[in-house]
Amino acid sequence: MTEIVFLVEDAPEGGYTARALGESIFTEADDLQSLREMVKDAVNCHYDDRENRPKIIRLHIVIVINFYFFQIMLLQLENQVFQLLNLPQFVFSHC
Repeated sequence: MTEIVFLVEDAPEGGYTARALGESIFTEADDLQSLREMVKDAVNCHYDDRENRPKIIRLHIVIVINFYFFQIMLLQLENQVFQLLNLPQFVFSHC
């Protein structure tokens, strides 16, 4: 194996988790720098034989942003600006 890919996500309790795709390797850490070290260590522990150990470790970082919150904040800011300029305001509705 020449490469292993980890899916990195925000942990619900804070920090980050990393799960290998196609392998039973999982680790977590408080920040991304620490997570990199933890992933390297987990890969070294999982593959005892250096010759079978992946040469490349790829981290696929997934960040979920709550767009609904940002849309509301942006709309509130726009409405405040429009109030100052005496322009009609927008009404926000969601599906």
